[in-house]
Amino acid sequence: MRPHVRRAHWHTFLSGARLREDGSAIPSSARRRELRWMPPVPVNVRDLDALPAVIHPV
Repeated sequence: MRPHVRRAHWHTFLSGARLREDGSAIPSSARRRELRWMPPVPVNVRDLDALPAVIHPV
């Protein structure tokens, strides 16, 4: 994969136990959801300053 920066975005995380004490699964609808901001993430980038600037005309 070529080097790039993944855009910042909102992401939903499920939190809490996945299983009850008896070993049965807890449905995802019953688990707590947390909305978190994910910052830009460099992917396969050795030097962030060496990435070319890309301008998309709108």
